[in-house]
Amino acid sequence: MKGHDLDRRTVLKGGMASLAAAAGLAGCTGGAQSGNDSANGSGGANGSGGNGSNASGTPGASDDRKVRVVLNEWQVKPDAKSVPSGQVTFNAVNKGHEVHELVVRQRSDDGAYEELDEVDDIGKGTSKKLQMKLEPGTYELACLIVEKEDGETEDHYKLGMHETIEVAN
Repeated sequence: MKGHDLDRRTVLKGGMASLAAAAGLAGCTGGAQSGNDSANGSGGANGSGGNGSNASGTPGASDDRKVRVVLNEWQVKPDAKSVPSGQVTFNAVNKGHEVHELVVRQRSDDGAYEELDEVDDIGKGTSKKLQMKLEPGTYELACLIVEKEDGETEDHYKLGMHETIEVAN
């Protein structure tokens, strides 16, 4: 996906239906870990990566490749602005009152973003992990949810839920 295509990300209050897509990129592969860890960032017992291993069973990302990302109305706040390349683990913690998601997008040379992977439906007070291999470059962490209620549109991205992060050698 290139550009800012939010129409496919409409969330209806009550139904909380969202559409998700994940695209592969040469040198960047994702492996969403969607366990419902507690908001304090502790690991889960359901294969969410809390045991320090990635999906292949090899040791997980080192501490400098773990990024805690706090989501709330209307901010995405990673605890690091730069991370070394390689296997990176994002721990998305929803401190807000609404459901959010964490989408990782890579910026291309022309400034457009391509979606790489995501974890969605992160409820109030919960967290989910996302592990992916990242090559050096500029990435964006974002919530792309668009809600419609009583004829009003609430676009989480336009309200400020995005932040860049650099991946270095």
